[in-house]
Amino acid sequence: MAGVLSTFHRWRFWDGACAHLDADALMVLAGAAAARGRTRHATLLYERAGELGSFTAYAHAGRLYRDSGNARLAEISFRRGSDAGDAAAPIEVARCCDVRGDATETERWLALAAEQGDYVALEMLAQHAESAGDNARAEHFLREAAAAAGSYRGRPLRQLARLRAEAGDAEEARKLRASVAKGVQTVVRRPLQEIQQRRGGAAELERLLRQKVADAVAAGSRPGSHDLELLSEVCETNGEYEEAERLADQAARTGYPAVYRHLVAARGNRGEVRQAEALAVRAANAGDAESLWMIAEACPDDRRWQQIRHYGLEPDGTPSTAWW
Repeated sequence: MAGVLSTFHRWRFWDGACAHLDADALMVLAGAAAARGRTRHATLLYERAGELGSFTAYAHAGRLYRDSGNARLAEISFRRGSDAGDAAAPIEVARCCDVRGDATETERWLALAAEQGDYVALEMLAQHAESAGDNARAEHFLREAAAAAGSYRGRPLRQLARLRAEAGDAEEARKLRASVAKGVQTVVRRPLQEIQQRRGGAAELERLLRQKVADAVAAGSRPGSHDLELLSEVCETNGEYEEAERLADQAARTGYPAVYRHLVAARGNRGEVRQAEALAVRAANAGDAESLWMIAEACPDDRRWQQIRHYGLEPDGTPSTAWW
């Protein structure tokens, strides 16, 4: 597959892929295309994979249609996925029906998703029941959602605790909140300034990171992507912009293209729009299109960036037009 991806920018490659690869290979290639912001080609590849028997492919295509603004084709794709046996597709159909304002169809599809163990569908059924004034039914769905969610049970338990408190059962509400506190906690990386303080200051942190990178190279191994990312951020903060990019490129080559996000944000915030855009495209080409969507979100009145946000990029990096 690495040899296939090396031809990523050749226009004729995509047609050949659709014609000659099997469903599994198409799914891998479609995922690579989507990660790189090549939305049109990713959708075509997912649809072809679905035709060849991948039951999950249609839901992937449906999400891309939805993100591009075509709700009708999104719903069609999700329904095809459900027909093919994809357990993740019914809740997506339910969301489409909800957007259309069809409450009956929404609940029917949510019930189907819930039967297949989708705890989010049970949460949504609880919301519908509460909106209808049926809190007892809402509690029933939330208890089922918590049981189905496993380590992700925190949200339905918090909602259930709220309903029990509103019903006057303070003791059960307290117990439910306590059980939430015992669950899995999300780990978020500390801001750079806090890391610097914990490591003895900015200069000491930079020295430690450079030493770790140098030791890894001397040992014939790859430096850690986290060390490269943090050192790149340090260099960007210090105004060493070329070194920050070099380190980001190195991290991307180790399989961590998300490293560019900080540089894109930093340069965008400084008003260096062209540099931010160039790095965002570089990140997308390396396998992380998130920087593209970051810029698009920050530029809601820029027609070109909204075009990229909805339709993605062509293989040569130019914005796609409406392709459906």
